Amino acid sequence: MVQAPDELSASQEQLKVDTERVTNGVLHIAMRWGQIILLTVWGGVYSAFAQTGKIAGYVRDADTGDPLPGVNVVIVGTTLGSATDVEGHYVILNVPPGVYAVRASFIGYQEVTQTGVVVNSGRTTELNFELQETFLEIGREVVVVAERPVIDPERVASSEIIRPDDVALSVPGIYDLADVFDLTVDVSEGHFRGGRIGEEIYLLNGINIVNPLNNSRAFQPPTIALEEVEIITGGFPAEYGNAQSGVVNIVLREGNGEKWQGDVLIRLRAPGRKHFGPSVFDSTANPYLRAFNSVKEWMGESGEGAYYNFIGYGFGGRYGSDSLLAARIAYGLWQQARKEIARGYGKAWDSDVQVALSGPLTSWARIFLSTRFESEAPVLPYIHPLKTRQFLGTVTFDVGGNKSFRVAGAYNVSEDVSGSSSFWNWLWDRAIGLAPQKETAYALGLRFAHVLSDRSFYEVNLSTLHTRFRQGASVLAPNRYREDAADAAVWRFYNPPDQFRVGFMENDFLDERTRTWSLDAAYNSQLTNNHLLKAGVQVRFYELDVRNRRNLSSPSDAQDEIFKSNPVDVSFYIQDKMEYGGLIALVGLRFDAYNQNIQYYTNQFAPFLNPNFDPTKPPVGENAYLSPELASKAPTPWVYGLQPRLGISFPVFVGTVFYLNYGAFFQRPPFERLQVHRVQRANQTTIFRLGNPRLKPERTNMYEVGVAQQLPWRLVLDISGYYKDVKNLVQLAYFRMGEELPYETYINRDYADIRGFRIALARQAGWWQGSIRYHYSVATGKTSSPFDAPPTYTKLDNGEVSVSGGVRNLNDVLLDFDRTHNLLAQFTVSTPEHFGFQLGGIHIPGNLTLSVKSRVRSGRPYTYVGPGGGLEGVVLMNRRSPTEYQTDLKITRTFKELSQWMKLVAFIEVINIFNNRHFNYDYVFRNPLLIRSFEGDADEPIELIVPPNGGWAANQEWRIYRNSPRSIYFGISVEF
Repeated sequence: MVQAPDELSASQEQLKVDTERVTNGVLHIAMRWGQIILLTVWGGVYSAFAQTGKIAGYVRDADTGDPLPGVNVVIVGTTLGSATDVEGHYVILNVPPGVYAVRASFIGYQEVTQTGVVVNSGRTTELNFELQETFLEIGREVVVVAERPVIDPERVASSEIIRPDDVALSVPGIYDLADVFDLTVDVSEGHFRGGRIGEEIYLLNGINIVNPLNNSRAFQPPTIALEEVEIITGGFPAEYGNAQSGVVNIVLREGNGEKWQGDVLIRLRAPGRKHFGPSVFDSTANPYLRAFNSVKEWMGESGEGAYYNFIGYGFGGRYGSDSLLAARIAYGLWQQARKEIARGYGKAWDSDVQVALSGPLTSWARIFLSTRFESEAPVLPYIHPLKTRQFLGTVTFDVGGNKSFRVAGAYNVSEDVSGSSSFWNWLWDRAIGLAPQKETAYALGLRFAHVLSDRSFYEVNLSTLHTRFRQGASVLAPNRYREDAADAAVWRFYNPPDQFRVGFMENDFLDERTRTWSLDAAYNSQLTNNHLLKAGVQVRFYELDVRNRRNLSSPSDAQDEIFKSNPVDVSFYIQDKMEYGGLIALVGLRFDAYNQNIQYYTNQFAPFLNPNFDPTKPPVGENAYLSPELASKAPTPWVYGLQPRLGISFPVFVGTVFYLNYGAFFQRPPFERLQVHRVQRANQTTIFRLGNPRLKPERTNMYEVGVAQQLPWRLVLDISGYYKDVKNLVQLAYFRMGEELPYETYINRDYADIRGFRIALARQAGWWQGSIRYHYSVATGKTSSPFDAPPTYTKLDNGEVSVSGGVRNLNDVLLDFDRTHNLLAQFTVSTPEHFGFQLGGIHIPGNLTLSVKSRVRSGRPYTYVGPGGGLEGVVLMNRRSPTEYQTDLKITRTFKELSQWMKLVAFIEVINIFNNRHFNYDYVFRNPLLIRSFEGDADEPIELIVPPNGGWAANQEWRIYRNSPRSIYFGISVEF
């Protein structure tokens, strides 16, 4: 359609105005850098993480459009508020994320209250008012529902803000933080946009809940306790550090200050096995069970020889004169060990119960509490269900004088089991063959905020995180384990002829404790209507205490992994948020420094070598050849770095926002790679693995550009492309001197090159909602993890260093976690309350929600070598595992008719509705034998595997798939 001349002129004039705004804004950005550098001197750098938002806007006369100064704008039910200036502008800082009602009042004008106002962390919610002059009686007000913008005007990088209230009951399978990640395509199995696992940071109300020993998330908060989750996968602002690939900002709910409210969620999984394939105790599916399930086989009538000789030393000699008796006794012993043949399992219900309660404690204090009790059976039968217990909460105090004080806390304890990688050691004895694991974590945060004026406030945050991980089977006595305490000739210790052991105990005993103490101080100031300054400082102290004992059943290989330390991190940042019309820019500079506070061994090739050793004297005492006490050491230095960050968002046309960002990111390696100390238990001088305190920080430079476009029907199209240049990645390496045995340590040797784009089309309002998200990425490098292809560094007698190994391919290859294509589609349709036919006065099809979530993604790369071939000349990562599909369904019915003070929701979920199977990559595609079976080059099908020492095959279909078959869940939710 051709525009009329007047319309074209108006459009050109508007475009000219927009262009001038953008140009002026860019000039202001350049001018502000000088001010930022000066402010750094007095302001400090590094603020508390963005756990609050801002409401800002204008108040005008509805008839004349003139600004109204002196109008009171308050958040209903809180002490937060502001007054408009001479231009009618107001700003309310330090607003916790949530949904609010905001009221504007002025003498001679009608009060206006806007409800449903959503505030997100680190965002500005623009809220404008038009007041009507009135002579009506006092007390009359106008209530309107605030309309959320279709496009986030502050989208300076790729991020998603997910409010559990919006999705928990309408989208299948969303019950804790791990489930929330399933709503984005930028995160796949813990990898944020092609980065390695552990390159992200998790913040719960500003509390860092990352275990500093291994960079893992300490626990997974349940959705019932969460106000919102922000997942940042593009360039993140300067206030976030010690992360390369992503930031996860988690905000707990706060108590209602006006009335008590509660939520109860109960979810049950219907009985059914959790693995594909037949039962592991099914003799018809397992050749080894059929082969040994008769006396004749034990006598050796099949021509394989008499199997009873395998039972134990002297057994054949004791009973060999009567082979029938020997076979009967041996068969009876085997039956006793295999007494679970034909046992059924998968008949238990899993349960998940979540409860939340909030309300006022006093007129100036309010509380929120939540708990979660989860019980689930493991894939194979165990002695008891695995349990998780969680308690989370906040207490908020309005102490007066524009001051507030908040306490936030969380406690988590979860159980799991661990077994040897060889299931022949534990399948038939899961009582002692599996080692129980117990993870405990608790976090506590104290936040004090003081609003100095309508335009500035400061806050101080004190927080702590304590974690403990324990693993180990039952022991007979201190330092006495079942293998140590047993006679070596006992039959159970040796492999019976079917290769499956009984009484083999897991021999690793782990006890790892960490404590993180954090102090954050921040100052926030709305310097002008266009500039919000944030500056601050953060200090973190760590306490690491590791007491692990490994491989204790082998005296020569038994290992002690014991070390303690108290590292410290210090960080500063300053950031200016600039807002000029539609232009928004975040400009920041960050400084990080850390010191491990330990003494490290200076001789990297022979760390325990005594520099005073005299070969002409006996190697004892002060003249020991190897001595951890006498070896040369030095204190660790401070390591530091600067990281500039820049993000810009501005309108191009009406309903179109363009954004770009750049960031330099610096991450300290996890402390287990910096400080691990694993030596032989017997002599304490033979090193198995030693951390490398010399490691440099891992670094990523990230670039991103994107555009968001509003379409009809409140649809939003968002397209972004990115590039990540990753350097100094940590890799395992071997070091040795001359002909000495090498030891393991870590070096900065690896890198990655990651690029991709993301397309998302979404509709988040109305009776139908849905989204289609597609992520394309290519992640390449030399190795996929720190443990692939370690090189060996050898110091020769002439002082030179030779390097061998560590290179599998001259060119970069796809990393084994790369998912080139990742597509996620989600669709939800809801019916109104009075929809459809009635039964007993209730509209049966009313308040009904049907939601479908479906994901399709590429398989992972692996290397295929043909029969009898080696790696020489083979292109690595030359195949992909099969494409993965999964579709989930949820049907929800809300019963508002039952009570005026309670809302009851009943639902049914079907997870993996089409019973799709996903291969266990680590088990199948890292095993050359199984790869050949998968490719059809082996005699046995992939479902059958022969024990390591030969024999009859066992069906291991339950192991080759990592996901569960179709599962049905039932649940109810009650809000009161």
